[in-house]
Amino acid sequence: MKKPRAERPTLQERAPGSSVGQELAAAPPGAARQGLSLMPVVSGVLGAALAVHVLIFSLHAYQAVMFPYQLDYGEGPILQIALRVAQGGEMYPPINQPPYVVASYMPLYYLLAALGLKLTGVNFIFGRLLSLAGTLAIAVFAALIVWEHTRHRFSAFLAGGLILAMPHFMVWGTFMRVDVFALALAVCGFYLFTRGRRTAGVAFFALAPFTRRTTVAAMGAAFLSDAHQRGLRRAARAFAAQVIVIVLLVAAAVLLTRGGLYHQLYLHTATSVGKAWTWEQLRSLLWVPGNPCPLKLWPAYFAVTAIAAIWSAFHRPSRPLLLYFLIACVIFLTGGRIGSAHNYLLEPTAIGAIMFGIMYAVLSRQPGPGRVCLMLIAAGLIAQMAWTLQPPSDPGRMSRLAHSFSILQPRVDPFSPASTHAPASTSSTASGRLTAQCSARTPASHCSRARTPRSCPSSSR
Repeated sequence: MKKPRAERPTLQERAPGSSVGQELAAAPPGAARQGLSLMPVVSGVLGAALAVHVLIFSLHAYQAVMFPYQLDYGEGPILQIALRVAQGGEMYPPINQPPYVVASYMPLYYLLAALGLKLTGVNFIFGRLLSLAGTLAIAVFAALIVWEHTRHRFSAFLAGGLILAMPHFMVWGTFMRVDVFALALAVCGFYLFTRGRRTAGVAFFALAPFTRRTTVAAMGAAFLSDAHQRGLRRAARAFAAQVIVIVLLVAAAVLLTRGGLYHQLYLHTATSVGKAWTWEQLRSLLWVPGNPCPLKLWPAYFAVTAIAAIWSAFHRPSRPLLLYFLIACVIFLTGGRIGSAHNYLLEPTAIGAIMFGIMYAVLSRQPGPGRVCLMLIAAGLIAQMAWTLQPPSDPGRMSRLAHSFSILQPRVDPFSPASTHAPASTSSTASGRLTAQCSARTPASHCSRARTPRSCPSSSR
């Protein structure tokens, strides 16, 4: 005689301490079966739209990584420094001596890129692969964070897919730039630290600012949340260990570069504050009156981020992510410095995608006004993705997705008469409006031989 088949354990039974299990337990009996719902249809259409954008990201990434020329003005200076290190030269040479090289970042990315040049030769491939790997890692850890909170497969896919679908991640995720790689280290550290693997989290938190100095939002949010959960004294001890690790790394780098790291970054920072910071520069990252800009081209992604942040304020398990988002928004204000670009949008919108994934899982399981609002938000995302892929009404103009890319990676030729009359939105940074910074027509080998700061000025922090 066959034994009766055991019933599959519910989410609450599998994860009794999870927030979603508690919320489902509090729901009225049979609430999930009340009538028909359009939620599966909306989720299916949204999933299909995300899958298309993930495919577009894959095709764009392949073409961008293998492109033999410079895609962004900041790639040339990084390649130049990496080539110097690969050839045994100084990473941070004196700024007042030839070849007048400005190294505006911390050492980790330079070291990895230099190693890549020994493997692949003088080109952008390895550096772009680092950024691509960072983008994929952010998407994966975003999905894992949502999965740990909700055990909802589609919501985990939604969080990761949204990151790959956002135009600024499509663009910056394939540049030989430090930004996405540093953010990946920070998100990985946040995931590990908040899951109880604090030692591993501390290591990744130390590597993130050792790649890009301002990548500290995840570390701050993790330790503040730790203080709330375990007490101030225990969190303070962990934070002290974190500070010691970072100080040792920086001190070792200063000694190995014979003070070059300190002198270069001090000069770079001193020239980026005060009068170099403007509200106009900060506003131009989001909104340029009368010209195409991020808020006009893809408003749904910003709206979803804002809505998810407001919802997270009332959803206790999501508050550590909200804290991370708020600190990232404070760091975004440093984007008002001359030379800043749309890379300052990466961290807030990535955390927004994670918060939205958790919000989607919770509200999609609970019938009521919340689910209706969620379907409307999902419809807005679907419309945004469909609009982005539509061809332009004027056959002579570029597609809307390509137009988004052009806003994020402009091309300005300072020797062209038209460049002196270019609108502000044609450049993502003030320095991009003034100089070509190794134009896209310049091969990698030529960019690496640039000799003056004017040809390859310092990029965004």
